[in-house]
Amino acid sequence: MAELFEITEKDLENFRPLLTERTEREFMTDPDILAVGAADRREACGAMLIRVSEDFLSLSYLVVADAYRRRGIATELLALAKEMAYKNEKVLIATFYSEGEETAIYRFFQSDMELSLEPSGGEVYRASLQDLTTLGDRLPKSGKGTSITRFDSLPEEEKEKFFAVCEEEGVRYFDPWCTDYLSPLCLAAKTEDKVSAVLLTRKGNAEDEVFLDYVYSKDTLALAELLRKAAGVALSLPEKVRYLRVASVNEESQKLITSLLPSAVRVGAYYSAELDM
Repeated sequence: MAELFEITEKDLENFRPLLTERTEREFMTDPDILAVGAADRREACGAMLIRVSEDFLSLSYLVVADAYRRRGIATELLALAKEMAYKNEKVLIATFYSEGEETAIYRFFQSDMELSLEPSGGEVYRASLQDLTTLGDRLPKSGKGTSITRFDSLPEEEKEKFFAVCEEEGVRYFDPWCTDYLSPLCLAAKTEDKVSAVLLTRKGNAEDEVFLDYVYSKDTLALAELLRKAAGVALSLPEKVRYLRVASVNEESQKLITSLLPSAVRVGAYYSAELDM
């Protein structure tokens, strides 16, 4: 059995190889995040991040080092999370992405009889960038007065207004600390001197794809222009980028995918594993 303990800042260097940039930043800045480490003879072999709220424990990150997989370490970490939930009378929820019911992560959560496993409603699609370059031929133009510019070239005042709108609507927005954004593919459409649509793109999981991380739009046609422009830029990048990944997380985003990415193919979905008291 691995030794399990709370990760503190003094332990961070040992566990840094197991953390992503985002999870390390959450650990360092979010007081509601509890980080648990697993060590075998003082060597870091696993990590788990749990967000603690009044009624819930949200398991947001679970990882085991490659050399230590299939030794039950993930099961030990999950058992600790369940023990915390029982002890504190809180609901435990783990949301994860899987490309099918045969993947290791799906089978891991499915095998725990105490957890109820259901689709969370989010789905991931993959579209050909070559198809997106013809998007403008299939849809009407967004109209006069719409210009497209790189998001990072917007004046700070306009960015702040954009962030303020996002916060009012309760949606996630641009992460200024992330290094995975592809600046040439982060675009904004301005109509009558106001930001009418934004498209933010990150590196994808595969070398030949990019991931559409965020969309904001009050003008679907302007968003279509952004997609077409981004596809053309991506195809001209030195790296071989051929595909766009995009997540559908609600009814509105599903409608956008259906209307703007008709050739997109569903490649996976998000699931929720819940331990209810």
